[in-house]
Amino acid sequence: SYDVGAIYYWYPGDYPAGFNDADTAEVYFGLGWEFLSLKYSYAITDLFGIPDSDGSGALDLGASYEFAPSWSLDAAVGKQWVQNLDGADYAYWKVGVGKAFDSGFDIAVAYNDNDLIGPDETITVAVTKSF
Repeated sequence: SYDVGAIYYWYPGDYPAGFNDADTAEVYFGLGWEFLSLKYSYAITDLFGIPDSDGSGALDLGASYEFAPSWSLDAAVGKQWVQNLDGADYAYWKVGVGKAFDSGFDIAVAYNDNDLIGPDETITVAVTKSF
C-alpha cells in the first residue's frame, strides 16, 4: 500500500525566546507491506520552532499487529534530521496499543522515547479520523 499526505501540528500559546512559532507543516510519503510501514516526512515550515529548519526530514519504520478484532499492538523506530542545526539529529521509538472504530475514528495510547539527553519519555493519546 501507499500513503501520501500532509500533517499540521498546531501549538497554541506563546513560545520560548529564540524560537519561531512551533506550529509545523509536513508532507509525507509512506509505503506499507503486510504489518510493516515505512514513511518519510519533510518539513515545509520551520520544524517545531527551530529557526531555519525547514527542509528537515524524518524516516520512520513501523509495525502493527492486530491481536484482536479492531485492536492493534504498534511499534516504531525512526530518525529525525534537523536542517541547519548541527548535533540536533536524533533517533526515536515508541510502543503502544490502538483501537479502530467503524466510524473511521481511531484511538491510540503509546509510550515514546528518544536518544536526546534529558527526561524525554512521554505517554501520548491520539484520536484520529480517516477520510
